[in-house]
Amino acid sequence: MSSPGENSGTVLVTGASGTTGSRVLRLLLEAGVAARGATRSPGSNPDLVKFDWADPTTYAAATKGCSALYLVAPVAEPAALELVKAFAAVAKANGVKRVVVLSSSSLPTDDESIRHPLIEIARYVRSEFEQVAILRPSWFMSNMIGSTPLARAIRERAVVVSATGEAKVAFIDPDDIAEVAVKTLQEDTAAFPAGDALLTGPSTHSFREMASLISREAGRQILHLALDIDEFASFLVASGVPAVPARELAALDRVVAAGAEDRVTDTVERIIGRPAHHLEQYIRSHAAELQDLGGAGPDREAARDALSTMAWFIDRGRWQDLEALFTPEVSLDYSRARGTSSTISRTELVKNWRERLGPLEASQHVLGGIRASVVGDVAHVSANVLAYLLARPAEGGTGELTKNGGQWEVEMVVRDGSWRIRSMTASLSWAEGRQDVLEGAQSRSSHA
Repeated sequence: MSSPGENSGTVLVTGASGTTGSRVLRLLLEAGVAARGATRSPGSNPDLVKFDWADPTTYAAATKGCSALYLVAPVAEPAALELVKAFAAVAKANGVKRVVVLSSSSLPTDDESIRHPLIEIARYVRSEFEQVAILRPSWFMSNMIGSTPLARAIRERAVVVSATGEAKVAFIDPDDIAEVAVKTLQEDTAAFPAGDALLTGPSTHSFREMASLISREAGRQILHLALDIDEFASFLVASGVPAVPARELAALDRVVAAGAEDRVTDTVERIIGRPAHHLEQYIRSHAAELQDLGGAGPDREAARDALSTMAWFIDRGRWQDLEALFTPEVSLDYSRARGTSSTISRTELVKNWRERLGPLEASQHVLGGIRASVVGDVAHVSANVLAYLLARPAEGGTGELTKNGGQWEVEMVVRDGSWRIRSMTASLSWAEGRQDVLEGAQSRSSHA
């Protein structure tokens, strides 16, 4: 079997069960390179070796006979740098000379003002080994599939969630990262690309554009749900991410929102000899996974979320996104909310709401006691609603505040794999403050 570059020995791949490590190990073995994957649970697989960052006694056997290392650092561990130092000492003593480190595009190693475990680890490894390359890939395309919070939101709620606004990212396919890593691990010493390698896809896209591409290729409408940083952190926590990592991940979206990832490099093509994969190409090849709703269609929780999302879009003036939550024709019953009943197009409905609520200083619809029932492709959802409507103040004055309490009841149907609102009934239970803040608009669009 061949060996990496002019070194003799085996390539050790840490993170061998992870997104990039599993791909790197597979490609090395397919190329006939002597390689082993480091994992806590190797079982009887001869291509794997027991390795645990928390157990230094596993370091020697894992690195024995190795000359090169693909390093996925344990950044989730509080003492990540110290663990890497201890491991690096054993690896170096066992003959490892070449290290390819997986880092991040948002973490340049030459910026002394940025403090992050990955940067500190990359700098340390560079000071200890003869040949070191730092791979800094952009956002992984694969985050759209599998069990990530983004992937589950796409499948279960038909939304792409981010706190990046309209900023763009050059998303990259992990297959491209793995090919770069394998090429770098095997390169002859004279051609070894030492230093930072910034890896991106061939084009940039916003998360809203990602949602549009998924809609087109997967055949179901996907919306972009734009949150602020705190809301995004809460979304991650609700999706099962621990609070501290959730805040750190949300903070990275702030970096993206500032435009830091709106860039394209040709590094992938220069190293492996072909262009990086396009986002559209990746989505098309994974369309079936993006359509997967567990075989049961959207559930009660998704129906509840659809009603909450409607209120959220109303209060933030997300009129285009709001319209997409409805069927083309909507039946309205506001007879119990000082209004009338009618059936109108969703475009006209949202236009009326925009004309009534747009001139306000602010609105806030607080939903509680949300109940949902699902029978086949039809859901009935109800909620108590507190509506706070703040009129725009006259110059030098303060705006009038109106508070209303009531209920919303909606019927939803499945369209393109997601819940869409087909009918809505609003009831008014009580009112406080001026009731003419919406005066002059069509009565059929009044709110509880």
